[in-house]
Amino acid sequence: MRETLAEQVKLHRRQLQESLSEEQNLRKEESERMRETLAEQANLHKRQRQESLSEEQNLRKDENERMRETLRRQVEAARLREETHDFEIRELESRTKREKEKLREEFAREKSRLESSLKAAEIRRDGDLRDIRQELESEVHTKERDHKQAVADLEEKIRALQARFEKGLGELRKKQTTLREEELVKREQAVHELESFFKDAQRKRRAETSDQLDAMHRHYQKALESAEPKTDPKTRPAPIPPQPALVQASVPPRIDQPSPAKSTKPDEDLTVEIQKPARNGRWVKFAILAAVVLGGLLALQQWQGGAGRDHPVPFSHPAALVWENGSLWVADWKEQTVFRMRMDGGRVVEDARFSMPKTHITGMALAEGILYISDSWSHTLQRWRLDRGRLLLEKTWPSPGPNPAALYFDGMHLWSADLTERRLYRHLVDDALTILDSYPIDHAAIGLFADKERFWSADADNRIVFRHRWDRRLTPIRALHLPELENGKSPLSAFTLRGKSVWLGRDGSNVLIERPLWRFEEKSLKASRP
Repeated sequence: MRETLAEQVKLHRRQLQESLSEEQNLRKEESERMRETLAEQANLHKRQRQESLSEEQNLRKDENERMRETLRRQVEAARLREETHDFEIRELESRTKREKEKLREEFAREKSRLESSLKAAEIRRDGDLRDIRQELESEVHTKERDHKQAVADLEEKIRALQARFEKGLGELRKKQTTLREEELVKREQAVHELESFFKDAQRKRRAETSDQLDAMHRHYQKALESAEPKTDPKTRPAPIPPQPALVQASVPPRIDQPSPAKSTKPDEDLTVEIQKPARNGRWVKFAILAAVVLGGLLALQQWQGGAGRDHPVPFSHPAALVWENGSLWVADWKEQTVFRMRMDGGRVVEDARFSMPKTHITGMALAEGILYISDSWSHTLQRWRLDRGRLLLEKTWPSPGPNPAALYFDGMHLWSADLTERRLYRHLVDDALTILDSYPIDHAAIGLFADKERFWSADADNRIVFRHRWDRRLTPIRALHLPELENGKSPLSAFTLRGKSVWLGRDGSNVLIERPLWRFEEKSLKASRP
């Protein structure tokens, strides 16, 4: 009886385990199908589906554990009953059969109930997931449609704003150009009137100064003649011819000139006390005459302003000149070096040098700590930055023309010139050096300069400095020529302005030329054109 009951219990246990394993296999297959179905859903709801699956799996595991625990308890109870109540085994056989049938029926009912509930849960879950997916898809489509419509509306508004901005910018540029041209015409007229006035005043003052010097010369001549000792004409030595006064000699004692506002007649206001000369009366006479002439020349030179200077430098092929904050930056194309110079007691001395190997420098500009270089060998414009005493190359652009020759930064825009195309370009200082305008010229520009009232360029071959009008064509209005530049065959190679002084460099010369503007002579624009 025991063996039969044990076999039945084992059979019952095996059947339960088989049913549990089948149920687990079914559940695993269903879980796999659910995972594959959930993997196809949108990534936005992946976390929710995984959480729902994990919760459902946990519930199933808990339910399985409860069932296993129930079966284990039942098996333990049977074992206890078998051990403690052996004498009741015969009586319990029939009861065990009935209980076994009941258990089978209950298990079948429970199994069918669980299967039906599982199918119902799966149906509800699938329906909910389909509804959620449809709602999300419709919501996503609606949002995409709204977003596309909003983007289209924004693009249309942007295009309209761009059109309005370009139209307003064009009108503003036209107004600014018109106002600038009118203002420049008025300024040029005023400048021409002032130049003619100052030229007339200069000619008058020169004539007055010349008359005053002649009067002083006559007065001193009379004074010297009256101060000479009376001697026998036969024993009087032959007069020594007067020698010209040397300007390079030591500076004599200063002789005050009469004011131009006073009368130019020296006999009325000028009184000179001269001691009678002894044996060297002739030398005193010549010294006084030399002092008068030299004092007049020095006074004339001081009244007119400095005549300019020549500054020796340690290089002989300057290609660009730029003044910035008291420092003169000079580029030498042959040495492939940029020099930073400074003024020391009226002399130009070297402060620093920066080597640029394999670079044929033809133009240079400084813009807020950035150095722009034009290289005619590589046909590029380059941007360099000064960092810890070194120049570092940051960016390179192709030049607008095949032969870049000059650069200048006017505070807002970068200007470049091309020798081959004979054209000036105005660039926007951005990452692309965008070309805003271009202006044709009829000379080889090797230097540029600009401010609010004027634009200048220097012609290398004809050694002429041109002044341009601020208009749409940068029309040349004056051609200035320095007579001393006609000496030699070296062309101009560098040009800039500082105040009222023009700074020039000639190729092959180790001297920088500084001359005031009044030293230049005006030439006809037609005659100055090549």
